[in-house]
Amino acid sequence: MSRKSLIAVAGVTGLVAATALFGLPPASAVDLCGYPPVACAPLPAPAQVTASEVTASTPQQVAAIPPAQIAQLPPAAIGAISPTQVAALDPAQVNQIRPAGAAQLQPTTVAAMDNEQLNAMRPASVAQLQPAAIQALDAEQLASFRPAAFARMPAEQTRVIAPAQIVDVTPASIAEIRPSSIAAMRPNTIAAMSNTQLRAMTDAQVAALTPRQIRKLTPAQRTVLGL
Repeated sequence: MSRKSLIAVAGVTGLVAATALFGLPPASAVDLCGYPPVACAPLPAPAQVTASEVTASTPQQVAAIPPAQIAQLPPAAIGAISPTQVAALDPAQVNQIRPAGAAQLQPTTVAAMDNEQLNAMRPASVAQLQPAAIQALDAEQLASFRPAAFARMPAEQTRVIAPAQIVDVTPASIAEIRPSSIAAMRPNTIAAMSNTQLRAMTDAQVAALTPRQIRKLTPAQRTVLGL
């Protein structure tokens, strides 16, 4: 039997659940796939799964991978997860995507995550997302990251945040952004912040604002920041 995820059952092509892919009892495949019991040939351990195997899997198969095994998938395998597949994951599975894997996720895949999934991402993993992935999020999605995730965002990520994206970010999250990452933000993005968001900025963040950023602020905003 090949390492692909398609098998023939009673003349019908059946999909082997990812739990069977990782060596769990065939009964799990019955429960998840709805097919009669089948004997699954030995397939690779999580750490040996390839990107092509993930690509060949269905969303149901990927959704059947236990969270602990998501953590063991190689970065290339994580990077092969498609938008349709990632939408089938629950927050506990997304939480197990490690930084090296997060760095491989395609922007379209990250953009397909819902708010709960994004909130579940580990701060260290959020910090490794491609800047294009941050850019692909809408305002609600960006705001779904935890304050601890904003604290880990490098300048490469914050500089691509557009004015329309920043509006829903909570004051608690704004306060966690590194001063160097604040300084990297677009002037128009800083200017798009509400007074509530600006009041949340720390002295170190305000001191990090660049002349170009300050020039974009209204007199009222400058007053809020004590400038």
